[in-house]
Amino acid sequence: FDLKNLRNYESIMCRGNGYMCIRASLEEEYIGEQRNTLINGVFNAPQGEVSEIAVLPDSVNCEITIDGERFDMLKGSCEDYCRTLDMETGEGIRSLVWVSPKGDRIKLEFRNTVSLVKKHISALKVSITPLDNDADIEIKSGINGKTTNTGVQHFGVVESRSYGDNQIGMKLETLQSKVGVAIYSSINCDCEHSYRVVADRRSVSFCLEMDISEGKSVTIEKISSYATVRDFEYKEKSALIGKKIKVFPVIGQMDNFYYCFVEDISEDAKLVVRTER
Repeated sequence: FDLKNLRNYESIMCRGNGYMCIRASLEEEYIGEQRNTLINGVFNAPQGEVSEIAVLPDSVNCEITIDGERFDMLKGSCEDYCRTLDMETGEGIRSLVWVSPKGDRIKLEFRNTVSLVKKHISALKVSITPLDNDADIEIKSGINGKTTNTGVQHFGVVESRSYGDNQIGMKLETLQSKVGVAIYSSINCDCEHSYRVVADRRSVSFCLEMDISEGKSVTIEKISSYATVRDFEYKEKSALIGKKIKVFPVIGQMDNFYYCFVEDISEDAKLVVRTER
């Protein structure tokens, strides 16, 4: 890991499917990073500037704290570090053994991808294994609406909230072009844990806490989905009034779907999103 090459690898290892593209930022934050999630056709023109493709909120973020120490590869040291992009599966994979400033060794593996089959879906998987001692682990991950185009904010947040035990969502609209965007995330954990939702200005996050025994692993899976009013389903708004349109799978329940109901035919057609079988 070399901080000065951070942006180079973000570009080289980005994932996309033609509908959306996610820059290969690392899950934890570093100075100099550039987090970009882009959807084809979502443009906005800031006041006094030319139109540009708008950076959407980030759903890749994952802050990990182990026994009170925030996971940061610039602190402590790293062993067996490996980062690859699997060209067959489209997965970005990073694995390492982190030696914390306290001297404890923790094995971590990160996998993330953008689905080619289900174009609205991105996924993140994180596995953590304490190698030397039992560990208290906290994982915080969510939807961060503070992202910008090099300082320019293109979106206003309409709503951010939790939906049930393991789902959160955010609805936004571009400030000038009035393009509505909905983002939903779900998180699942394979061990006993406590759970809460943390809401901040322009962000909403899951926070999971758990105790993991030495040599045991905990794995979390986070699935996020993106949709906009410019998707194919909304091209003929007048034909959709009162009708429900199947747009993307319910997170964590692939046999369920979100249905979007178009409530009007104005340029900023409102979306009501709910879960049904």
